[in-house]
Amino acid sequence: ARDLELSTLYFVSRDGEVLLEIAEKLAPRVLPDVELRYLYSSRKAWAEDPSPGNEAWDLLLDYVRQEGLAGHDAAAVVDLGWRGTPAQGLTKRLRAAGVATPTFLFLGFDPLGNVPFQHQAWWYTGWRPKGAYAMRGSAQILEAWCSGRQGTLLGYERTKEGIRPVLSSDENRPVLNWGLPVFRDAINSFANELVQHLPTEPVHSDSLTQVCIHLLRMFWTQPTPGEATRWSSFPIDLGDHAIVEPLAKAMSPGTAFRTGWGGVNESTAPTWRQGTMLITSPWGRRILKAARRLRQLSSPS
Repeated sequence: ARDLELSTLYFVSRDGEVLLEIAEKLAPRVLPDVELRYLYSSRKAWAEDPSPGNEAWDLLLDYVRQEGLAGHDAAAVVDLGWRGTPAQGLTKRLRAAGVATPTFLFLGFDPLGNVPFQHQAWWYTGWRPKGAYAMRGSAQILEAWCSGRQGTLLGYERTKEGIRPVLSSDENRPVLNWGLPVFRDAINSFANELVQHLPTEPVHSDSLTQVCIHLLRMFWTQPTPGEATRWSSFPIDLGDHAIVEPLAKAMSPGTAFRTGWGGVNESTAPTWRQGTMLITSPWGRRILKAARRLRQLSSPS
């Protein structure tokens, strides 16, 4: 934000909720002149393609105008990533209305085709790594860590007070029941401690990238039994149909045999393989190993 001479950062709803909380603790020390704001957004609300003059189109434009984002050439929208679909949708609508578009700041960005907006990514752009490679499945754990307290944004509505967001639910009950408030307390405690040790001079993000990605890789590929047990039950939202699945499931003996005999199918493989292995029973792991061995022996040499 300092390098780009930005004056306002808009953190997208849900994924950006915890990022905003952290930024509010760090900014007074490292970037005191930047305004931090929360912006209700979602793939559904920004990326669907109504024709101009459609009420949803008008509501979106009026909302970003109301929040001061439309035409703000020193603002950026902060999001985790990954494909940039909502960013492309908002950019398309603003340009159609003749309004200047903001910069987008991502953790990781893997665009499909040409990118019609200004952007920077802290970790990686495409699958060309910046300090580390983009691990398969890492998006799921990062989205889990950044889960929001509210339901997803469905759209906007016009009221006497202005444009307000319409949410699928006031509370993201699955993650709250899992224990999100306790996890947030831990994050906030760490951020409060961190700010006491931050230098006032700029710290280049590349100096932190390697450390952060190393810790992420360790958690994802070498979790402790306790981490696997606790985090495997985290509810992952699979999309707009309110389907929630745990991050990892213990394999039954039958599933272990089919997995070992048939190999790993990317479409059905567990999201968190190492977590799945740690929470699967010793008997299930032995069956998996035996099935893999049988497959090798039965394969033509």
